Amino acid sequence: MTTQSATTDLPRLGLALGGGGARGLSHITILDVVEELGLPIACVSGTSIGSIIGWGVASGLSAGDMRAFVLETAEAREVAARAWKMRPKGWNEFSKWFELQLEPEAVLDAFMPDGLAASFDQLVLPLAVVATDYYGWHAQVIKDGPIAPAVAASIAIPFVFKPVVLDGRVHVDGGVVNPLPTDALETCDLVVAVDVVGGPKPDGENGGGSLDTPPSQMDSIFGSMQIGMQTITSKLLELRPPDVLITPPIAEFQVLDFLKTKEILAASDAERDTIKRDISVAVERWMAREVDA
Repeated sequence: MTTQSATTDLPRLGLALGGGGARGLSHITILDVVEELGLPIACVSGTSIGSIIGWGVASGLSAGDMRAFVLETAEAREVAARAWKMRPKGWNEFSKWFELQLEPEAVLDAFMPDGLAASFDQLVLPLAVVATDYYGWHAQVIKDGPIAPAVAASIAIPFVFKPVVLDGRVHVDGGVVNPLPTDALETCDLVVAVDVVGGPKPDGENGGGSLDTPPSQMDSIFGSMQIGMQTITSKLLELRPPDVLITPPIAEFQVLDFLKTKEILAASDAERDTIKRDISVAVERWMAREVDA
């Protein structure tokens, strides 16, 4: 995995940004730490919310820009205004307003900032977006073409979003088969992976009750998905372990808790020093290996 660094002193990072819905807003804290350490990012891979954040990183947005945008966008009044953009534009679309599943690309159009790269060849960093080929039963790593449809496919959480057709094939959320895409990164010196899947917890955390109390219907759906994703992630990490694995303390939040953006960022910011230390230790180890070599 090691190549010659673009600089003489610092390794080039590969960031694997995992899926987890609103919990993935904590990716911004990790990006902030990477910027503070002055580490060059070589490439990014993302699943679901990780593909959204990765789109911003690879388009050249700073962590500060992203933080300011998500905090502003998460205000209830702003959410309502942006949701209004998704309203039916004519009678032919009126029935869609009442469908349970949302159009993921329409959501991206309403809630993403202006100025992002429209296609992969316009990015300032290589980006790999991971979706799931529904009938092929496998991960689909997308690295070229228009970005919005690729990210829409990557975030298409079953039940919440409609599946997305790309190149004549049906795709759903990438987290179904690859919640933490370390294997989708291009060659780099160090891999930093951020796991934000979380999981059901008892005693009121993440919608859970006591150990002998069944969860609600919705909690059981999302909680079961989390358990499956954690099982997949543990196996993938055995095959392709990152140099640094970060698991922000965001298990208490649920996948659609975007109105709790401020609290999610605060929870991950509380671990900022630990995150910084873990990345710094990995960098120092890499530098020692380079000297020995």
